[in-house]
Amino acid sequence: MTDFVVIKASRQSRDLLTKLSQEYDVRKYIYLQYVLEFFDKTGYDPQDTKIASPAEEVKKLRNTFVSFLRKQEKDLLYPLLDRVEQTLILQTKLIQEQRQNIPPVKEPKAKPVKSGRLLIPASAYKNRERPVPQETVDRETYQKLKAKLAFLESRIEVAASGGKKTYKVELTELEYERVFG
Repeated sequence: MTDFVVIKASRQSRDLLTKLSQEYDVRKYIYLQYVLEFFDKTGYDPQDTKIASPAEEVKKLRNTFVSFLRKQEKDLLYPLLDRVEQTLILQTKLIQEQRQNIPPVKEPKAKPVKSGRLLIPASAYKNRERPVPQETVDRETYQKLKAKLAFLESRIEVAASGGKKTYKVELTELEYERVFG
């Protein structure tokens, strides 16, 4: 059983307690218990009559968040961006210096390499003369040769070196065997 005690309160406080307990249809001591628990759980100061609205609280939280982001931009993001920009500038300068110091490369002769690469000088590719077939080829063989040529042309890459173009065909050993084997 709950023990009750007498609490001193002014007439205005008693009248307000009576009015509110009747409005919520609760006994005075129960309503007073709810009020005390409310202030205990929420941490509000009962002497502070100004309670911020949810909109004000959200606005305050938003301002805190925006100021946090701006602080992070200023302290972390901008210095990091400056360092990245300086690194890019240094890399660009190094690449330009290396390009100036590279001697011109001689065009390699066309020959198959163990890895399956076939290097063809650009001059040989541009000015090549198509051989005139000496014998007739049946349609099936012609289609196979045409497919091989299309495959090789799809694998051609243009590599510029020393002001000259080189056409490069990279094939795996399996592809090399399939085409030339």
